[in-house]
Amino acid sequence: MHKKLSDVQKTPINDTWLGNVNTVMQDSHPKNLFLRALDDAEDQYGLGSEVSIENKQSIIRKVSQKISSIRKQIINSNDPHNTKALMDQVKILEKEHLILIQELERMMLRKTGAIPNPSQDLYDFKLDSDVKYWSDYMKYTLHPKTIFPCTFNSNHDCPTNIWSSGSNPDDIEEIFDRFRIFSEDCNYCEGIQVFSDVDTCFGNVSHNLLLDIKSEFSRIPVHLYAFYGPVSKNDQTYNTRRIINLALSMILMKENSSIYVPLSYKDWSISDFPGINMNKKNKYQSSSIFASAINDLNLQNLQGSSNFNDISNSVAQTQYINICALETCLPWNLDLFNRSLPLQAMENIYALTPNLYREEHVKPYGSFSVFRGIDPNNPRKESELRDYLNSMQFPSRSYISYTPSFVPISFPRYFNDTGYVHKNEVSNVVEQIGTCTHLQSTPQQTNNIGALIHAIEQIPLDKLVEYSNLEPLEAKEIVNILENYRENYI
Repeated sequence: MHKKLSDVQKTPINDTWLGNVNTVMQDSHPKNLFLRALDDAEDQYGLGSEVSIENKQSIIRKVSQKISSIRKQIINSNDPHNTKALMDQVKILEKEHLILIQELERMMLRKTGAIPNPSQDLYDFKLDSDVKYWSDYMKYTLHPKTIFPCTFNSNHDCPTNIWSSGSNPDDIEEIFDRFRIFSEDCNYCEGIQVFSDVDTCFGNVSHNLLLDIKSEFSRIPVHLYAFYGPVSKNDQTYNTRRIINLALSMILMKENSSIYVPLSYKDWSISDFPGINMNKKNKYQSSSIFASAINDLNLQNLQGSSNFNDISNSVAQTQYINICALETCLPWNLDLFNRSLPLQAMENIYALTPNLYREEHVKPYGSFSVFRGIDPNNPRKESELRDYLNSMQFPSRSYISYTPSFVPISFPRYFNDTGYVHKNEVSNVVEQIGTCTHLQSTPQQTNNIGALIHAIEQIPLDKLVEYSNLEPLEAKEIVNILENYRENYI
């Protein structure tokens, strides 16, 4: 591990502190050559396809010409509404142009042999020996201090399934210290997002980390996305531990979060996703849908027109009603808008939170919705949508953007020909999509909590050795707490 230390001498002003500040820099973990080459191979033409440098240069010229053409239209436009839409198009094309330039540079490097070609089957890429971290497969390189291998002090057969395995105090302290290093670099921390498995001991890891975060950053909103998978068909011990972990995660983590959003693909049906051909068991594909929806929620934060508090204040009306449900539709456009139905029952929007039934008569306590890719050339539909959102009979906040969701080159290629997407004219690959995302606190959370209560009541917690040191010790205590939660949503 390579480190560089530099001492920075502070100039005294009015007897202020005079001392040294140590700045620690570390080289990132080196990526496997194959994974580095994927940056080039996973372009908009697909893995391993052969695209000439000349063709890539031709595409870059076309994009440049299109940008120039739109800029001329902006100069000659007298319609502010149209000008805004054209400027949004330029931003998207400029981002695409930058990516194309980077791809061209990598292609030229690959031609010289500096980067290997993933399509060469005979090349030994040493994936088994060189790849050490799941983060190696991410498009972005992580700082080494953001990667921490947890230790599990347990004698059980599968310690990661047992709640108490996630309470190693040395691990929690080290994780929080690493978190603090990066938080101190923030000029102004608007909020914290936590993504956690909650059906394993990592729910306990996150719970303990949240305790430290809330202790030191008490006024900063925390949005917790709680992920869990389906039950096992063959392993009843796993299913028992899974239920206990889900219940404890909700009880303990909800109290230290501004919003707690349960997420799972376990109840998804292929018919719920008419615009894509998806295999829900393929985590690369299913996780992309969660990622798209959460990215929509953060759109205003990224653009500086909103903050984390706006989201949590819109959906969590009180500290007792902060278990929320997330829904989305992709691809989506104004033609799918049906103003005869309330948002919580609108067609083509599907629930990412389990046990949620989209019913017209169940009004949310509060909601936050984002609509992306609104066609600026259809002002009547847009006006109808705005009137519809303004007429909601419950606290809500919505955001409408003309800018569609940009589909990165690492995104799954599962879109079908529904007509709600924008494709590249040359490659015929989907580049942009419209999306609709809806976050709500709803009385239907009684379904989620009720299902947990029913499952916990069937488990003799006091007879399970691996939970002998667990607080609360009895299933009855857990059920009583969950019953109180459920009453808040009735």
